[in-house]
Amino acid sequence: LGDEVDDAKAPLLIFREPDELTARDIENKWISQEGIGASDRRARRQARANLREVGAWSVPYLQGQVEKMMGERVPMNSIMVLARILDPVALPQIRVAARKSRHPFVRQTACLTLGIFGQSKDCSLLAERLQDRDHKRRHQRAAALGLAKIGTEKAATYLRPMTKRLPADDHTAAAVILASAIADPDFYESEERPTFWDHLRSPRPLVRRAATVALLARTIVAADAAPLLARLKNQQDKRIRALQFRALSAVRERTPEIRKLLLDCATKEKKYKKPERIAAAIGLAAEWGVTENYKPLRNAYRSASSRNDALNGALLFALAHTGTHEAIEGLLDVVEDGSEWLACYAVGSLLISTDTIMFPFLAAALAG
Repeated sequence: LGDEVDDAKAPLLIFREPDELTARDIENKWISQEGIGASDRRARRQARANLREVGAWSVPYLQGQVEKMMGERVPMNSIMVLARILDPVALPQIRVAARKSRHPFVRQTACLTLGIFGQSKDCSLLAERLQDRDHKRRHQRAAALGLAKIGTEKAATYLRPMTKRLPADDHTAAAVILASAIADPDFYESEERPTFWDHLRSPRPLVRRAATVALLARTIVAADAAPLLARLKNQQDKRIRALQFRALSAVRERTPEIRKLLLDCATKEKKYKKPERIAAAIGLAAEWGVTENYKPLRNAYRSASSRNDALNGALLFALAHTGTHEAIEGLLDVVEDGSEWLACYAVGSLLISTDTIMFPFLAAALAG
């Protein structure tokens, strides 16, 4: 929703009956080109906040604006407010907007709002929008995410066939993959699972990335390790490689091959990119007490050519989880002498990995 995203941080609704002045404000001020139709984002945000505060009493006015479907900003922002009030009386107008509005942002907002209402009977409408061949595809992605939000078996039924024949638009295809994983967590454990692994080999980078994120949304089992390792060997996209290292980090019952690969990735600066090394270092921290990791991680931290706080923070986190006395001593030195950010990383690592006897010292170090 572009610049409207911050609207999600709005406070909870307070329902109250409007007096005559408030009713006039709703009709003539807040729902107007100076209110939710204003070109200024702050004015729109304030108008939405006022309408949400009035609550259910503003619904008839908002319904009227959605029903008129005049322009883009007023109907779109009206639907956004209705999504927060969640009065089902407005659903008929929202459904019509999802089907018939000629403005892509209005259709997009309507599809997402139907998902928020979460009624199974809207699955067929969202599936219809998802398969629409309109060249403006924003509402198709929103329809996929709306189905994911509803999350019923019926929603998953509409999404499953589309994972076998992904839409031509990359963003829509990625939305379908992610929605399938959200709506049906066991989907890729079923007979369609090979299709999911095919997505990791797709020539389309966004599809590969979405498939990897979807993989992270489910339990990673030992059987996943071999396919992931095979994909890593031929994967050139650094973002996808980083995600795949994260997936490897989550594999249960790690094999020696996985442990070695994660350690190599975390400690070999010239061979691996920074996002991959961060993911691998955090993955090493998932296993406690692997003392043989201490020296390679310490050397990697000391020899890092870049004092990148995120990478070195991940290395400190992995060092703490080796459980060695040397690692604890080194982290205490960083708390006292390191940069502000690295000291915070070191304190966090120590809080997670050491005994509560250290808490007073660490609190004093932070205060200092």
